[in-house]
Amino acid sequence: MSKQDVIIIGSGHNGLVTGCYLAKEGYSVTVIERQDQLGGAVSTETMFKSDKYPQGFRMDVGFFCSYYDSSDRDFGRA
Repeated sequence: MSKQDVIIIGSGHNGLVTGCYLAKEGYSVTVIERQDQLGGAVSTETMFKSDKYPQGFRMDVGFFCSYYDSSDRDFGRA
């Protein structure tokens, strides 16, 4: 087993970008991910498989954020 300079936990956007920058600077980088795919909060998973729908449904999963300013009553305004 080789010595690693940096170990990154999580292969989401930030982990992958950080790993790339460090590797470009010459560091030996290992990225560890618990899921079987990369992407972290920006990924798509198959869910709700059943006899009726054996393929299931592909769903985007991850972080979602919305902003609502209660002082702005006109939703058309930016």
